[in-house]
Amino acid sequence: KYPKLFLYVNKPFKNMLDRFLKDPRLKAIVSQMWGYYGLPPAQLSPIYFSFPWYDYLCNGGYYLEGGSQSLSDAFVSSIKESKGEVLLNSEVKKIIISRNIAVGVITRNNQEFFADIVISNADANKTFNNFVGDKFLPKNFLKKLKNMQPSISAFQLYLGLNTDLKSKGICDYEIFYNLSYDLDNQYQAFMNNDDIDKMLYAITIYSNIDPTVAPPGKSAVGIIALSGYDFWNKLSKNEYIEKKKQVTEILIKRAEKVIPGLSSYIEKMVVATPLTMERYTENYKGAIYGWSQIISQSGINRLDFKTPIKNLYLASSWTRPGGGITGVVYCGDRVAERILRK
Repeated sequence: KYPKLFLYVNKPFKNMLDRFLKDPRLKAIVSQMWGYYGLPPAQLSPIYFSFPWYDYLCNGGYYLEGGSQSLSDAFVSSIKESKGEVLLNSEVKKIIISRNIAVGVITRNNQEFFADIVISNADANKTFNNFVGDKFLPKNFLKKLKNMQPSISAFQLYLGLNTDLKSKGICDYEIFYNLSYDLDNQYQAFMNNDDIDKMLYAITIYSNIDPTVAPPGKSAVGIIALSGYDFWNKLSKNEYIEKKKQVTEILIKRAEKVIPGLSSYIEKMVVATPLTMERYTENYKGAIYGWSQIISQSGINRLDFKTPIKNLYLASSWTRPGGGITGVVYCGDRVAERILRK
């Protein structure tokens, strides 16, 4: 007899683990991919772990040939085929509201675009606090927004290597490296950016699964560790540069336990911190999963894609169902379906 998932939706994922497993080490191993969701089992909503895990075990894992950019390109092609237009370098600064109805947007260069429907893919905080403004929003909605917590951010290395790792006998696509079974302590280490030597990190060798992402005889590799935003935001410019260098060196050194001689293969390197995530994505505190995927912000407790402003919708990791490419695409599909039914 298998328990129904709804029995656990209002409790952390840890409770589900405790129901079936006794050995704390086995629980940690089963939960190894918690980094994909940004929270350890003691805080994570079981919905975010269980459904993707089930889908992976039953239906397998898939990779977008050409990387995630190929998905964006496909969307752009579809929009253009439908006589739509995609404008780059046209940052929105305001959503035009008339009689509590969204009727268009104003860009940074003061261009105005009017529409029957406005869909925001931007950070929910920015959408409501900057683009809309308090005067158009109910007080209870603003209170809820203020109390919601953003997810953790990340520290990431993108490496271009001058060798094909498959020729070195390294054929895996994604590798998790973990020195501890204590996932709660790991999460705190991520948030505080201390004990970097003991942090869980993941190595993704993109070119091992998709040779089109690197030139022949070379490799494209990513190394990622979760990282708290507040720590980096408090550093002075010099402290930031020094810490960034220190974490980079430690991660590369640790990765050499999996890829011997890694540092000698590096031809190109790009380093991203939580501040980088914030600058490029403009997500609040560099949050890589939108709102943190805790119990009180999951399922129906997460922001709805329908907003208090008529004809204004959300389609991003900041609304239901949650972060990740699959979650965001699913949300976009639901929003489109709702609009087409109107």
